Amino acid sequence: MGRLEVVLNISLPQSTEDLFENYVPDILEFLVKRTANALNLESYSIKTESSTETSKTFGIYDNTANTRVA
Repeated sequence: MGRLEVVLNISLPQSTEDLFENYVPDILEFLVKRTANALNLESYSIKTESSTETSKTFGIYDNTANTRVA
């Protein structure tokens, strides 16, 4: 299965910490729900796979099959 990668380039006059705390979670939740629906997942979770000061990488996991799907 291929890997889904979404890159968000957002330019706002705020600190990176503020951006991650206030905007990224909502955007990420929307993307995860849409991806889970597209993959017909009944039970899924999202996990942070890597994190730096300016970026975070997340994976979507199928809880039923216990595998990474996106």
